[in-house]
Amino acid sequence: MDKQTQLIKKIIASTLLCLAFIPPGQKIAQADDKPSTFLLRLDCVEAGIGNWGYRNQNIVVGKAVYSSRFYMGPGDNAVSLTCRLQPNDKEVNFDNLQLAFGIPDNNRNSSNVTVNIYLDGILTTSRSVFSGTAESVSLDVTNVQNVSIETICANQFQYCDRVYFWDATLGIIP
Repeated sequence: MDKQTQLIKKIIASTLLCLAFIPPGQKIAQADDKPSTFLLRLDCVEAGIGNWGYRNQNIVVGKAVYSSRFYMGPGDNAVSLTCRLQPNDKEVNFDNLQLAFGIPDNNRNSSNVTVNIYLDGILTTSRSVFSGTAESVSLDVTNVQNVSIETICANQFQYCDRVYFWDATLGIIP
């Protein structure tokens, strides 16, 4: 076997060995990965009696661990967060919004929470979220100027827990 063939075999073997150390489900960078940004990097305004905040923490929803980025807590009422997509300081255009959220497993006494998503003031999606259930939403925001996320406590006589969001990604049109 000539030296060039041996070198190619060593390169292939090294590549396979490196790939073996990548954990299952781990994304491998590709040249066609689409640029994106976190929704709360844009101008956002809160409204309502409840609260929201940044909170990077691991939570358990549906017996799975998620890394939460922020939460919205309606308390016994509601809270909403409206973010301006266009125009924006980054001078970019967006084509989709990916949201993933839920209420942790350990909050079994919490009433369910309705999560409404509005695009330019029009209700586009509504999900009823219970403790231990994970939800995900993908929305086309190509020609949208504002997006609002609203959490409403289903029972105004009982406290509703926070809804945690582990994905709020806007796809950027290259």
